[in-house]
Amino acid sequence: MGGYVLHALLDYYPEKVSAAMFIVTRSVDDLPDGKKVRTFLAESVINGDVRDVADYFEPALFCSRTLNEKPQLVGTVKEWMESTSPQAIIGALIGMRDRKNYLSQLGQFRVPSLVIGGELDTCISPDHAKETAKCLPRAKLKIIHGAGHMANMEESLEFNNVLYEFLCSIK
Repeated sequence: MGGYVLHALLDYYPEKVSAAMFIVTRSVDDLPDGKKVRTFLAESVINGDVRDVADYFEPALFCSRTLNEKPQLVGTVKEWMESTSPQAIIGALIGMRDRKNYLSQLGQFRVPSLVIGGELDTCISPDHAKETAKCLPRAKLKIIHGAGHMANMEESLEFNNVLYEFLCSIK
């Protein structure tokens, strides 16, 4: 969700941003099938089935190694999703479904940028991270080895080192 907020911030208030980090985020809008899934999940929540959302996203958020080797982490994130208010879940799903396609605008974002992808991310492929970085004039790209969509949690040491290096490089 943070990446979608970042895109809007850069679109509406670019003068307020001195650097940007595109962390396992997509710069394009949803395809029709993705929009249908988000609409279906939002309707499930409206009907009282918050668990459907957590069940759907659990295998999408984590790579298979994390699912098998770090069940506590997966359980914690699932609990976060299940304890989120239904209104927030619905708003998030609809916001993601209806987001703008920013790919063609990335060339206008002239601030130093870091693009992070997860090598094993099934939500947002590493190829999309590479495409995003290619479109940004001042981007550094890092694909986190062995990480899925939750790269910051799955490979936290490498993730934090990448952030630290980028932040230290900004003048």
